[in-house]
Amino acid sequence: MVYKDNQIFIADAKDVVGVANGRQSGNAVNMHYTLAVPYNNSVINLSMDDWMYKINNDIVLNKTSMKKFGFKVGEINLFMKKK
Repeated sequence: MVYKDNQIFIADAKDVVGVANGRQSGNAVNMHYTLAVPYNNSVINLSMDDWMYKINNDIVLNKTSMKKFGFKVGEINLFMKKK
């Protein structure tokens, strides 16, 4: 992850096409990226809109919306708690 300033950053991962562009503000982080998802011996590229909210030092809520050709094809909501 590389910070462009105190709030804007870029990140990469093996399954991300190009880079993820992110912005942090207060307890929230928003990232936009293209995710390469294996499907039926092929790969589908999905546009991801990922929001993470730090509730406290132990809990993060995550909401991700997925689109293909501008149409919403899925959504994931996660609750993460540190052990």
